[in-house]
Amino acid sequence: MYQLASNKILVLFLSLLATSLVGGFAYFWLKGVDINAIGNTRAINYDGTTEKVRLPGIRGSIMDRHGQYLAISTKTKAIWIKPKLAIQHLDELPALAQAINRDHEWLLRRLSQSTHRESITLRRHMKSPDAKKILDLGIPGLVVRDEYRRYYPAFENTSHVLGFTDIDDRGKKVLSLLLMVGFEAIVDPTWPSA
Repeated sequence: MYQLASNKILVLFLSLLATSLVGGFAYFWLKGVDINAIGNTRAINYDGTTEKVRLPGIRGSIMDRHGQYLAISTKTKAIWIKPKLAIQHLDELPALAQAINRDHEWLLRRLSQSTHRESITLRRHMKSPDAKKILDLGIPGLVVRDEYRRYYPAFENTSHVLGFTDIDDRGKKVLSLLLMVGFEAIVDPTWPSA
């Protein structure tokens, strides 16, 4: 009888120890993993090479009970440029300025003021064919990156519930004076690491 009780205690102790070890390992592994680093995408450079770019979580579509879309995220393109490379090819910049619907002087000023930066944004939320035309100019330092834009088909009817997002897809408060927060401000697509 004594032997049976001691075996039960030993089995109970070993199972608790194994559970603690597995739970502790899982806890520290999850604390050490950057969830945002999993969602990387590639950016296509002017010379056809690719580079890894950090991509935040993507907001899903929101529908009402009748299947009508209340919020939709669509894929768009952003045009970035590396100033140190682009400033060496001044003769090609007028075509780029025209392609992004900006003044040539604005582009030169922006590049000369940003030579200390790795890259700068020239245009955001472009359609894929337009971004491809700009990339086909072959200007050194051009990079096209994926990003998402949020649309609200029934914004007038649902804004008090949903809220909205800014250009960087961060949720914003609906009426900050009354401390009312919309759904978009509560739901953060980068939730595990935020």
